[in-house]
Amino acid sequence: MEDRPQKAHRKAHAGRKADKKKPKNAEKNNPKAFAMQSGRRAEKMARRKEELNQKKLHVPLVDRTPIEPPPVVIAVAGPPGTGKSTLIRSLVKRYTRQNIHEINGPVTVVAGRKRRLTFIECANDLNAMIDVAKVADLVLLMVDAAYGFEMETFEFLNILQTHGFPKVMGVLTHLDKFRDNKKLRKRKKALKQRFWTEIHNGAKLFYLSGVINGRYPKNEVLNLSRFISVMKFRPLVWRNAHPYLLADRIEDLTPPQQIEANSKCDRKVSVMGYLRGTYLKANAPVHIPGAGDFVVGDVSAVADPCPLPESQRKSLSEKHKLIYAPMSDVGGVMYDKDAIYIHVPGNFTNRDADAENLGEGQKMVVDLQRFQGTLDNQLQQTSTASAPILSRSGVERRLDEEKIEEKARKILASETKIDYARERVKPKITDLEYEKKLRKTLPLFSLDDRIRNRMLKYTPQHMHCLATFYGPLAPPGTAFCAFQSLEGGTPDFRVAATGLVSDINKSHEIVKKLKLTGTPYQIYKHTAFVRNMFSTSLEVAKFEGAAIRTVSGIRGQVKKAVQPEGNFRATFEDKILPSDIVFLKAWYPVKPKKFCNPVTSLLLRDKAAWKGMRLANTVKHELGLKIQTKADSSYREITERPEVRKFNPLKIPKGLQRDLPFKAKPKLMTAQKRQTYLQKRAVVAEPEERKIEGLLAHIRTLKYHREEKKKQKDQETREKYLKKVAQVDSDKAEVAKDRAKEFYRKLGKAQKRAADSESSGSGGRRGGKRVKRAAAGDD
Repeated sequence: MEDRPQKAHRKAHAGRKADKKKPKNAEKNNPKAFAMQSGRRAEKMARRKEELNQKKLHVPLVDRTPIEPPPVVIAVAGPPGTGKSTLIRSLVKRYTRQNIHEINGPVTVVAGRKRRLTFIECANDLNAMIDVAKVADLVLLMVDAAYGFEMETFEFLNILQTHGFPKVMGVLTHLDKFRDNKKLRKRKKALKQRFWTEIHNGAKLFYLSGVINGRYPKNEVLNLSRFISVMKFRPLVWRNAHPYLLADRIEDLTPPQQIEANSKCDRKVSVMGYLRGTYLKANAPVHIPGAGDFVVGDVSAVADPCPLPESQRKSLSEKHKLIYAPMSDVGGVMYDKDAIYIHVPGNFTNRDADAENLGEGQKMVVDLQRFQGTLDNQLQQTSTASAPILSRSGVERRLDEEKIEEKARKILASETKIDYARERVKPKITDLEYEKKLRKTLPLFSLDDRIRNRMLKYTPQHMHCLATFYGPLAPPGTAFCAFQSLEGGTPDFRVAATGLVSDINKSHEIVKKLKLTGTPYQIYKHTAFVRNMFSTSLEVAKFEGAAIRTVSGIRGQVKKAVQPEGNFRATFEDKILPSDIVFLKAWYPVKPKKFCNPVTSLLLRDKAAWKGMRLANTVKHELGLKIQTKADSSYREITERPEVRKFNPLKIPKGLQRDLPFKAKPKLMTAQKRQTYLQKRAVVAEPEERKIEGLLAHIRTLKYHREEKKKQKDQETREKYLKKVAQVDSDKAEVAKDRAKEFYRKLGKAQKRAADSESSGSGGRRGGKRVKRAAAGDD
């Protein structure tokens, strides 16, 4: 009995135990009740799921951000009059509770325990757009909702694409100009769809309704600031691998005596700002956009003027809401390149030093008044304590650089290596004058047809091509953008081309199509002697065996040089004519011009006055000179020779035709030139015949008239019939609609009565009757 195996437990499928184990209300749980009721929400959830899946496919990048990260650079860009300065003032007021009247240069604020923000206002200038695109982590794109997207907005987006495309958020302003809510919603939807087309679907777009007391509404600014404070940024590849710095302050350290002696002497400049990317070492070559290439003299770190709070509280206290804007009038202090301006009230004295709300400038004056030493020592200590030179770990660095003379336009070969680079570009405007980053150069366009690199006179439309130019070397894969002109006020789209560096090689061979023409002077059966194509026998020897061709399409080959000098003997597949022109297709190597001029617009007093090298026709047009044109270079319609050569018909002598077999004899009869007897004779009808012919003509006319009348009557009858059929169909549809309506009305009433009867139950019905009887009894 003990060795016998036990039976397996069998679950009860019916009965009391089975009913106890069933989940409560199992038959009432409807899975469709928890489905998404909004299609828009379902679309957003599906898009978010796809974005998460795409993030998993991205190659992980090394995040070089230190423990104490530098401020996030936020660029506010847009056409004039869209509210850029107003937005920066509103955000600064939101983060620091301080008013800023004039915005000059970067403005850095503390936004949280681990985040600082640097706001830059991007001017409506191509140079400013290029500089901002190199360093911006987030771009707030201002759009006037009443006007729409402007040309400068699309130009800036093209520049951002070639610089890694940082995150872009749109901000619609001037919404208070719309009085009709329906028009406002329609305008918002249209601008959102256009914005998504340029950026990506789901790109964030904020709306700012109006301006109140010089700032935007608090709730709208609060939503925007919260979104900025928690935003995450993906590190860009180029910025991760290169050190770069956004200058907060610039000081000219050149002795004044040296400047007075020579206003164009070499300057020693101190540039201060937060260092980003990798480490920057002394004696490293750097490029300053708009100024040129330089070598770092020294790198040093000083105290952080806008440090992060040390406390771990979730909210910032008032003392930790710092602002650092050395170029703007904040705290009564404004820095210039060679001076510091301190704004002090007229009644301010040393006795006010105990006041709590002293500005930065007033504190500096109090420190100077209390100091017992010399003024030079105090100024040196004050400038050292307030020097804003930042490093990757949260401190600033000082870059002492040697500025080249204002007239200099070349880069020293020892500082930057310059060579030929080939890039794959997609032109938007066909022109031969381009800007690569901040250098002017002359590219040579070509197209690789897998056999040779063929030069192009004009860039192809809606196609990629190659551009080879002389300039600074860049690793393959580096993006670039090109411009026709940096001057403002141009109605056309100024971004001429965008592309990538494909190769760096000075041995690029670009060939140009060359046609050599000659004329025959002695013609034999398959041989001809040609002249005026070459000038020496050596040139003929180089082209021996080359394929030649006549205008009529007869192919040939160069054989041997003959006398006089430059003439040669050639063979053809058929006999050519003395009027034929013989041409030879050859390829001539060309090289780009060694021209590379850095854009030095920041070295001029008027930044917009810089002009690069101009085309000869442009100079002549500006001077009012007549542009000389060559008649052979102008395009014209070719009408000198037919496209297809016309050969004379083949004539076989009659004697030869008689000897030919029947199979080879021509069997097509030629057209008869003379008229036959039947064609020449004249037919005169008799009077009776003419009467009969006239009667038949009348009968045919009556027949055609009856047929036309019958045709019109049939058409009218058919139209009436179609109208009647359409009316019958309409009546049937109305009757069917009424029947369906009555049917569903009755069905709904029946379902409602059934539901009421089920809910009330049998007891309710009896109770209702008792109440009715009682009421009847009372009556």
